Amino acid sequence: MTTTLTTTLTATQTQNWEDADWGMGDRHDNQMVAKTVIAMLEEGIAIDLIVGITSDRDRLMSTINERSEVYDIDRLQHGSDARETVLWVLNNVWDGRIPYLEPEDDEDEDEDEEDDL
Repeated sequence: MTTTLTTTLTATQTQNWEDADWGMGDRHDNQMVAKTVIAMLEEGIAIDLIVGITSDRDRLMSTINERSEVYDIDRLQHGSDARETVLWVLNNVWDGRIPYLEPEDDEDEDEDEEDDL
């Protein structure tokens, strides 16, 4: 028997996740990871990939890596932040909560504001 986690996000929740910082290097990669996680949740993710002693987090990240085509998710420089965020989000969903994620910082806006000073 396999337990599967499936959920559908509202339009607002989907937008929040797509605008969030998932620990990747740039906005495009963050959006691709978000879209992949959302699609996987809608299709269903085997819960043993997320929680418990038998979890195979490398397999989960590898699947997200392949499906999103964001190859930095498995690299050491970004992998740990991305893994933490993905697993934190999925564990929250498993617990019945849809977490709000902080939006990605727009470095260009910060630079523009500094130039105006």
